[in-house]
Amino acid sequence: MTNGSELITGLTNLVIMFTTLVVFFKIYKLNIKNKNSWILFYISILIDSFLGFIIHSFLWPKFIIDILWIILSFIFCITLNSLLFTIIDKRNNEMFYIIISSILIYLILIIETIFRIDFLLTFIIIASLYLIAILLFYIHNFIKSCDKNYLFYILGLFLQMIGGLFLIIKPKFCYLICFDKNGIYHLFMVMTIIFFYLGNKCFCKK
Repeated sequence: MTNGSELITGLTNLVIMFTTLVVFFKIYKLNIKNKNSWILFYISILIDSFLGFIIHSFLWPKFIIDILWIILSFIFCITLNSLLFTIIDKRNNEMFYIIISSILIYLILIIETIFRIDFLLTFIIIASLYLIAILLFYIHNFIKSCDKNYLFYILGLFLQMIGGLFLIIKPKFCYLICFDKNGIYHLFMVMTIIFFYLGNKCFCKK
């Protein structure tokens, strides 16, 4: 196994996975708008975190890590697009549009990888634009309706964006346990998932 901040990154992925697993089984029973997109979002988070745990927790040959990252990058794209489609009222074929849009972003990342450009930075920029758009959507709905339940989604998105800042700043804290940018981001991700679920629960149709 790995050690230090790398192992903590792997273990925090495990925390994300178990948190999402609990949320997934709870949301599966709820009747919410754009349920298919939310379900796909949580499933992709489960896969993301599981692969992240495998990559960061164990010592692998470089070619194995490269293969796992190729798979993980595509799941990242699905995660991002499925979250976007949770706010788009698309009654039919949403899965088709999610997959197509994910493939388009993935092709950009693959091209950058071929030319040895840091695709993670590009993904963070694209993800930031998505998050800002989704955040503005919920802020607009909150102002328009004065429904405080929207605050759960807004807080979840704010936490996600704060976590994203740590990925850019790249801090490292070592006091009993070593956290690098990834481990810190994962803690924010856990809180985001919890707030998203609270929002799902509040907007559940009876």
